[in-house]
Amino acid sequence: MQTQKARNGSPDVPKKLSPRAARPLKLAALETDSSSSPISANNRIPKDTSPKVSDRKPPPSPFSEKKRPSRTTELESLTSQLQYDLKKAKQQVTVSETSKRQAEQEAEESRKQLQEVSSKLQGTKNQVLEEETDKTGAFNHRSVSQGWDLEFGATTDERGGLDVVVQEIRQLKLQIEMVASSEADHVKQAELRNSDIHLLRGNLMDTLFLVENFSNQLKDCEVTDAETKALATETLRQLENAKKAVEELKSDGTKEVESYKKMAVELEQSKSRMVWLGGLVTKLLANPGVLESHETLLKDYASLKLGESNEKNEEVSSLRCEVERLRAALEASGKKDQEGNVKASSRLRIQAELRFELKTAKSKIDKLEARLVDKETELKFISEENDTLCLLLKKNQKETDAEAELKQQREVIKKLKADLMDKETQLQIVSDQNETLKSDIHKRETDIQDVLMKLGFAMREAEKSSQRAVRVTEELDATRASNSAMETELDKLKSRLVAKETELQFTSDENDNLYLLLKNQKETDAEAEAELKQQREVIEKLKADLMDKETQLQIVLDKNETLKSEMGTELRELRVQSNQWREDAEKANAMLSAGNNNNQRNSPYSEDINDEVQRRKQGISLRRLVFGGRSRRNGWRLTE
Repeated sequence: MQTQKARNGSPDVPKKLSPRAARPLKLAALETDSSSSPISANNRIPKDTSPKVSDRKPPPSPFSEKKRPSRTTELESLTSQLQYDLKKAKQQVTVSETSKRQAEQEAEESRKQLQEVSSKLQGTKNQVLEEETDKTGAFNHRSVSQGWDLEFGATTDERGGLDVVVQEIRQLKLQIEMVASSEADHVKQAELRNSDIHLLRGNLMDTLFLVENFSNQLKDCEVTDAETKALATETLRQLENAKKAVEELKSDGTKEVESYKKMAVELEQSKSRMVWLGGLVTKLLANPGVLESHETLLKDYASLKLGESNEKNEEVSSLRCEVERLRAALEASGKKDQEGNVKASSRLRIQAELRFELKTAKSKIDKLEARLVDKETELKFISEENDTLCLLLKKNQKETDAEAELKQQREVIKKLKADLMDKETQLQIVSDQNETLKSDIHKRETDIQDVLMKLGFAMREAEKSSQRAVRVTEELDATRASNSAMETELDKLKSRLVAKETELQFTSDENDNLYLLLKNQKETDAEAEAELKQQREVIEKLKADLMDKETQLQIVLDKNETLKSEMGTELRELRVQSNQWREDAEKANAMLSAGNNNNQRNSPYSEDINDEVQRRKQGISLRRLVFGGRSRRNGWRLTE
């Protein structure tokens, strides 16, 4: 059934209704309501909307992911409804089990009672037949009668007793009809129960189909969760790398700007110095006679002041030093002019290079700024995606919890299936027993009708033999005694029928109480579910331990098999070697026996030669034995 529904892929699950269904259960309505909504909602959402890690493209827009919250809410609501329905089904199953047990007990008791009643009816039949035979014999053999008036009064009394018996028999018939009608009601109730069970079975199949659909959806959600987690990790890693790259670019940009500023300051200083030096050079080149005039003046002044005091010699020497310093300065300025020209050309070249580098740096900075803007946009987009992924992860965690609950519900549904099958078989057995009871009751009715016919025949015969009954007072007394016995037996039958009616009423009351028990059992089912969960956890742990032990045992068995195989090969080799050793020993014995025979025939010299040959052969065979054993032992140790 499940495979056909899965292949057809119908969005709405059809309900199975048996032709005998008289009243639907509330659980069926709940499950049909729950089965219509989730499948249609789940069929709207495709399975291929989950992003893949291998593409590494920016994920789709968040508009496409707005369907997932509604899907999760629907799944949660469906899981809650399924849990509620499963609890109801469990309670009904437990109540039905108790009702089956009670029905079995009642059936056994009713069988015993029917056996007792049948045995008693057979005894009464036999007694009635014996009395009829006795009466017919007495009426045929005794023809002489006396005391017609007295005997006629006795016959009237007997007629009144027979009328009472007939009335009692009619009452018994009415009681039997009431019992049959009550049994028919019970049969109708059993049919209603069967129809309810068929409805429950159809609902359980629908719930199983829904559970399979939910499990498939949860698997898809798990796949999407794994992919979203991988995407989240990759995006976080890319964000960290982007942040590091941005920080490095910022530090490089600040360093380049500082170096650019330093180079600009140095260029300005070099330009100002070059201007100052150029002014000095132009001045010196413009008036070169200033230095010569200064020198002549100093010489004249020295010649005029030679006779002055020694105090002014120091001033002259200082002036000479200044003149020499000026000459050196001029020479140095000339050299510096040349060097300055070279340096100016180099500085111009450096300036051009620096300008080019500045342009490249500016272009790089612009590119980095553009990249920063792109990265910031990507960061914003990734942050939004991370928020959405966080929400999805939370929802997926809830879905995983729902999947675990669905797995537990699957196991519970399987158990409920098995219990329902057992209960159906038991109900079939009970229905068969009811049919057998019906047949027994019909047989009893026929037997009672036969008894009534016989009683009517007896009454007719009594009317015919009323004229002859005057003569047989003794026989009438006997018949009165037999009638009293019949009355007592009829009273017993009445009491038994009353007891049977009470038992049938008790069974009907118990059948009514079964529905009440079905309702009361629902409350105890929650505790049973908790205990089942604990037992499942313990069973899973035991399964894990058993798996570990089985693996260990498998390893030990594999080792034992390998050792056995090695031992078998070694034993075969030992057998081969032992056979070789036996053959060598037999050859040596044959050679020794042949040597002894030859010794008797040959000379003493030949005996010595043969002895040496035999000794050599024996030494070779002993060496073979020794070395073969040693090599065998070494091989055994190596294998060990």
